[in-house]
Amino acid sequence: MKTEEQYHIDWLASKDGLLTSSDLEALMIFIKEHATIYEQWLEQEFIVSGLKSTEWGFSENFNLKVLKSVRENQIPIFDKSSLFVVSIGIAASLVLMLNLFVEQNTWGFEALLGIADMDSNNTNLLFYINS
Repeated sequence: MKTEEQYHIDWLASKDGLLTSSDLEALMIFIKEHATIYEQWLEQEFIVSGLKSTEWGFSENFNLKVLKSVRENQIPIFDKSSLFVVSIGIAASLVLMLNLFVEQNTWGFEALLGIADMDSNNTNLLFYINS
């Protein structure tokens, strides 16, 4: 006894004339007994033929729609956690700059670099590099 799927395969093969007469008779009996299944096969064939005959293409606004959806679904560069880390880094930089200004006892650019109070008694690393 064949299953419904095997009869469907036989029905597709019968379109190309690949069935023997006994298989064709069994298929016709199955189709008469199961008319709803046969209608489903015909609907599926109609859908497939429609898909084969249709020319597919993109609309004029396709690129714009794709770019818009990509932009809307894009992950933001700076989320809350990265902004938190950046703000802590900026705060640490400001504290370091204030420390250098106080240490060098001036508010100039040289104090920011740590070279404002350079003399012969200075044990700063930059002093040894320059000499």
